[in-house]
Amino acid sequence: MEVVEVCRVAPDPLPVASPEPPKSSSLPLTFFDLRWLRVPPPHWLIFYQIPAPNTSGITTSSFFFDSILPKLKHSLSLTLHHFLPLAGNLTWPQHSPEPVIVYAEQDDAVSLSVAQSTADSHHLSALISNHDHHDATALLPLVANLAVTDERASVIAIQVTLFPNCGYFSIGTTMHHAVLDGKTLSLFMKSWAHTCRSLIGSGNQTMTKSHVIISLPEELKPFYARARLMDDSAMASLGAIYSNQWLDFDGPNNRSLKLKPDNHSHDRVRRTFQLPRAKIEKLRRLMLVKDDVELHVDHDKPPHVSTFSLTCAYVLVCLVKAEVEEVVNVTNILLIFAVDCRSRLEPPLPMTYFGNCVSPEFIALDKQVMLGKEGFVEAVHAISKAIKGLKKGVLNGAENWVSILIGGLRHSTSSSSPRRSSSSSTPEIPRVYAIVGSPRFEFYSIDFGWGQPKKVEVISGGISLSESRNGDGGLEIGLVLKKHQMEAFASFFTQGLESL
Repeated sequence: MEVVEVCRVAPDPLPVASPEPPKSSSLPLTFFDLRWLRVPPPHWLIFYQIPAPNTSGITTSSFFFDSILPKLKHSLSLTLHHFLPLAGNLTWPQHSPEPVIVYAEQDDAVSLSVAQSTADSHHLSALISNHDHHDATALLPLVANLAVTDERASVIAIQVTLFPNCGYFSIGTTMHHAVLDGKTLSLFMKSWAHTCRSLIGSGNQTMTKSHVIISLPEELKPFYARARLMDDSAMASLGAIYSNQWLDFDGPNNRSLKLKPDNHSHDRVRRTFQLPRAKIEKLRRLMLVKDDVELHVDHDKPPHVSTFSLTCAYVLVCLVKAEVEEVVNVTNILLIFAVDCRSRLEPPLPMTYFGNCVSPEFIALDKQVMLGKEGFVEAVHAISKAIKGLKKGVLNGAENWVSILIGGLRHSTSSSSPRRSSSSSTPEIPRVYAIVGSPRFEFYSIDFGWGQPKKVEVISGGISLSESRNGDGGLEIGLVLKKHQMEAFASFFTQGLESL
């Protein structure tokens, strides 16, 4: 891997045909944001195939550096005009009770790294294939690091990598989770892609910035107003609780913005599994049949049999079986997934709201039940019950969100495996499985003008979910496990679907 260039792309200073981003030079963090203040940054990676150049004699590298890369840079600059906070930095002033995002249109910029990989087609095929696993750390060189110090943290870092031997390029993003969630990142990426396609569609290869006016459609315009969250006394109180908890984390009055290191183990492998729509429907029918046979003896109402519930339950059961030696001394399984609160607040926020707006949902399950004959059914019931319970409110227990997260961060740095406590006064640490990503982000729809993605990866230790690249209504599930566990999971996953 060779880094060809590291540059800073500033927001285009010229007016564009859209509402202006916030006029102020700072954006406060809400309690939704503060929850993620020091967690490791998520990485998203998208692979694209480079189309054959229209002109004969033009190499893939020439086409990339002369045509694709300039348009990516230009469109990024134009897009950042709508997303000014992304070019700014997170700080925690001494006089401020909470960190803030500060930005200045004339001074701030986003770090863009350009790299070139020597990987051959066989190696790249292994990275983006669904049919085999690869080293879990193999994708890390394709994403840039955030610039973070105790006093200041960048919001986003982008890396574009060319694979000249394969005719591919990738776009990797590293985001500060205290500023944006996956929904906001997908909004930004879709806006960037829309702007890039507009540049390509102009047909003017020598167009100068002074001639460019590109507007965003309503569904891509970020919404910045935060009064709904900042003026609510209960939500403001949560923000104060979270800030104080972070101040006390790793020392008194600790205003450091340094992120906890991510635990990328070298003994893990990564693989993506496809769950086709046809198989999801068979799981749904299986669930309904079992409920009908049981006459709802234990469950008085049919479960909410959503695709999400079915997928999470099936994957969870396969995982617990595959990791049986990891959970030998554990009795409880904890499943965590995020709930988008934008439409669930009262009044609701627009789906284009910029920032974090998700709540965690915790589901406790018995390990022996998960390993038993009815593990899948019980998991579906538990997940469905939790989803139905969201109607009562998405902020129940919110005062404990950060303390739970901090406890997880401390545990992750001291132990990589769950354990049963030797002390009767100390509660057992359950085996935790976390869902990251969402098919609703629609990352496979992000087309910069050279075709839709060939592969989307979330570089995380959790269970990643995305829509299927095949467009058949199915899902893709990304996992990181030890090699023998991955092989066991693949066996349980495949055989279970084949038996439907």
